[in-house]
Order: sequence, then structure tokens, then C-alpha cells
Amino acid sequence: MTATKAPYHHGNLRVALVDAAWDLLRKGDVESLSLREVAKTVGVSPNAPYRHFEDKQALLAAVAERGFAELVELFKASEGMPPKLRLTAITCAYLDYATAQPAAYRVMVGKHLHNFANYPELERTASSAFMTVLEVSAGAVGCGMDDLRAVRGAMTLWAMVHGLAMLSEDCPILMTSPERMPDGEALAAVFALGAKALSDPTS
Repeated sequence: MTATKAPYHHGNLRVALVDAAWDLLRKGDVESLSLREVAKTVGVSPNAPYRHFEDKQALLAAVAERGFAELVELFKASEGMPPKLRLTAITCAYLDYATAQPAAYRVMVGKHLHNFANYPELERTASSAFMTVLEVSAGAVGCGMDDLRAVRGAMTLWAMVHGLAMLSEDCPILMTSPERMPDGEALAAVFALGAKALSDPTS
């Protein structure tokens, strides 16, 4: 007698679907990812994902939320460090994460997501990551978190590390060896120069 496949019994199908999407993104790209493929990977019917995700956009939002949550956890390791060391630590953490999880990272910061108001948990988690960068920026600049210099510094730091992560992925001809990629300490030193200029425009 031919054995039939046992029905899917998982305590949290939503988590399983996000896990499957995450793994599939490691092997492919965002454009080719589909709810049908995710359902097949998990072993449920093609309609099962729709119990938790209205469409592919909602699934990608959940993937991005997971990515930002993991980034926040990595940032927490820097808590309590002196400002300069903390700046280096979060810079390393961000760059390492972006280069280790390139497909998921593109979902987090790319053009695939829109209508963010529909995904409040994603907004909250992404904001938490940025607030950590803002806190570190304020410490480096020597001002409060509500100071415009700290906000500009945080955006500058984020853009700098994001640019390097994308450069390593999209323009490998420039990154012919790992030694060419600046480390966290070098990036922190560059940011420190900019922070000084923000603090004292006459310098």
C-alpha cells in the first residue's frame, strides 16, 4: 500500500513560512520567490500561506521584520561600551550581517516593499534598529539624540555602511580581495571625522 504524506502539524505555520522564505532567498532572488513555492517547501497546500499573509508583499514584510530584529539583537552586544568602541562594534555588526545575508538584506532595505503603514511591526523593528544607530551617533558627536547633528550623523553612518555592503555585492570587480573591504574600525574613524565636522563646522 502506498504511504500517504502526513498532514502538516506545526505549532506556528506563520513562522515556518517565514523560515522557508528566508532559506529560499539564500538560493534565489526576491523576484522568483512565490507563496506557492514557500508552501511547497513547507509541505502545505498552495492556499495555506494565505491564512497568514495576504500576498507576497506581506510575506516579504515578515522577512524584513525578522532581519531587522536580528540586527537589533546584534547591536545589543555593544551596549555599555565607550562611544568609540560601540561605534566600531555596530558598524562591524551591520556590515557583517548585510554581507552574510545579502538576499534578506535586499528585502530589508530594497525597493520590494512599500505601503509600510500596513506593516506596523516592521516599522517598529526597523525604527528600533535606527534608534540604536542614532544613540551611537549622538554619543560620537557628543550631543542629545534629538539634536539634528546626531540625526544627520546616524543617516550618514547608515548610508556609509549600506553603500559598502551593496558595493561588495553588486560590484565585485572592486572587491577582488577581502582586504579591500574596510573594517569596522576604519569606518568608525571616517565617521568620527564627519562627526567632528558636524560638531564644529569651523574645524
